[in-house]
Amino acid sequence: MSKLQVCVKPCSQCLFSRSRIVSAERKAEVLTECRSSDSHFVCHKTESAVCAGFYKRFDTNLIRVMGRLGGLEFIEGDQKP
Repeated sequence: MSKLQVCVKPCSQCLFSRSRIVSAERKAEVLTECRSSDSHFVCHKTESAVCAGFYKRFDTNLIRVMGRLGGLEFIEGDQKP
């Protein structure tokens, strides 16, 4: 089974930090898009890992199912899968 990668800790420019690289308006748009499509936010320092900040605050059907199946793999945020 493939694993869903999740960043262990937020990066220094995390969407949920004061030093995020997007405006507050864009952050709100991104989160609205994630909620409406039941998708997760991908850390910009990886190619596909769930953002640690997002993971700590929200869940999706995929995150819940993969968690129940033991399919989450926690990685350092600077890794490129």
